Order: sequence, then structure tokens, then C-alpha cells
Amino acid sequence: MEFTCPKCSNIINTRTEMQRAGFCPVCEEALAGEMSGLCVSDYLILAELGRGSNGAVFLANQMSLNREVALKLLPSDFTANPEDVNNFFYEAKAAAHLSHAHIVQAIEAGVSKHGIYFFAMELVDGETIEKQLLDFGALKYSTASTIARKISSAMEYAWETCRMIHGDIKPANIILTTSGEPKLADLGLAQFGGAATFEQATPLYISPEIASGREHVDFHADIYSFGIMLYEMLAGEPPFFDLEPERVIKMHLEDEPEPLEKRLGFFDPALSAFIDSMIAKKQENRPSSWHKVTEFLRRYDIAAQLNEN
Repeated sequence: MEFTCPKCSNIINTRTEMQRAGFCPVCEEALAGEMSGLCVSDYLILAELGRGSNGAVFLANQMSLNREVALKLLPSDFTANPEDVNNFFYEAKAAAHLSHAHIVQAIEAGVSKHGIYFFAMELVDGETIEKQLLDFGALKYSTASTIARKISSAMEYAWETCRMIHGDIKPANIILTTSGEPKLADLGLAQFGGAATFEQATPLYISPEIASGREHVDFHADIYSFGIMLYEMLAGEPPFFDLEPERVIKMHLEDEPEPLEKRLGFFDPALSAFIDSMIAKKQENRPSSWHKVTEFLRRYDIAAQLNEN
């Protein structure tokens, strides 16, 4: 994996050029701050990849197998709260239920001898759909349809295997590998067994039933979020947008999105109508299964690839 030093912009091949693990070989910058070079159980920390409200993610080397992984650590000030600890491990347990080519795989979760809570997972060398949209705008039809088909197949598998509801499908949670393969990440809100309750869904992609505080929701809520994401992938921006989350939530509850066929002019009416059905206000007006979504996108993806060629 290549990593750019934030201090001197040196591009580092993490497998061959990190003579001192966790430090830039040119300027000696600590690539993971105070965690640089630290061993957490079987994992040697090399660089920080990202940071969120429930932990930081690091590039690490799993020493026993000599392979690079993504290592998520729970902040030390969270470890005293049992609820925070349980929430941290929930993502690992969720991922451990699933084995699919388009879902980021769990490796191990635990507590090191120094009391550091960790979750090791498959390292996906690539960037998120969110970053692609920010950098380049809307995706090509063929690219968007292929990504959508593969993520839909992952959700179909997850639902059929263990009744998983992801709870936060969005461009930031889809990672594209360097070969262009999409991976569904962040199962921190996922719940299993059918109907579930969610309180932290992202406003831009939240379904009306979650936004209205319905006590239990099912896979239809994920189909709605998935439809909003696909709309954004094709239009370059989501159907509902405002800087105030409360206003966005109100739009999901009350406003009808402009169909892509009308918004973009030249657009496949069948795909526009299907996306409209996925983001229907009432869940009974959405596709009745993930299988139906996957099958539609499979047929559309084949047609899109043929038209492109």
C-alpha cells in the first residue's frame, strides 16, 4: 500500500520503505502520532488512516502472517463505559457473521495486554464513493450500475443469511479497491434478526420510517438509503440537501424527489422509475425484496455495459 507523509508529502510504499515502522523514511514524521510503532496484540501500527467519533483506524502489520490490515482502536476515554465497549465490539461481531466478496471482512477483535480495545479487519486499498463524488462528480452509468449491483447482491446475501439491516448505507461506507471492486464497510449500526431500531442513521440517507421514529424497521429502510445513494452516484448530488440536518429529515418525510429522468434530461426512464420506487415514502411502494433490486440492477448493468461498448 502507498501512503503519503502528511508532513513532507513523500509517497511511501508501506511494505518496502518503512525502515522504522510507523515513521516516514525521509523526514521521520510519526505517521500514527503517539501510536507509531506500537504493538497491539499481534499488530504493529504503521500509519493512521482515519478517525471518527467511535475510534481511529490505523494501517497495521499483522506480524504472525506478515500482512497489512486495518486496525480500529477504541479511544482510551471510552473504555470506562461498558456501553461504549459493547458498541465498539458490535461491528466486529456483525462482520464476523458475513463472508461475501463485497463486504469488508472481520479478522479479530479483543483487548491487548495493555488494555487497548482493538478490531482488526480486511484492509481495502482504495477510496470511498464519497471521495470519488467529491473529486469527480457523478459516476458513469456503467460504473454506477456495476457498483450498485454488487452492493445490492451483498445486501441480499446479508439479509437472506442472517436478516441483517445495515442501518447506514451511504457513499462514505462504500470503498472502491484499486481494481474497482466495491466493498460495503462500517457495520457499526447493523442489526440482525429482522425488525430493528436505529437512532444514528445519517440524515442525508435516512429513510422516512427511521426519521419519523418508528419503533421497528426492516430491510425496506436499507433499500431506501441505497436508492438515495444510487441517485447521488448518478446525479452527483443527493435528492435532498440542506446544511441543517433537521431540514433534510423534513424533506425525507414530506418532499417528493425530482425524478432523475426530469433532473438530468437524457436518462433511462426505466432506471429513473426504479430508483423512484426505491425511495418511495411508503415502504410498501418500494421493491419487496433485495432480490428484486439485485435482479433489476443485473439486467440494467448488462445493458449499460453493452451500450458502453
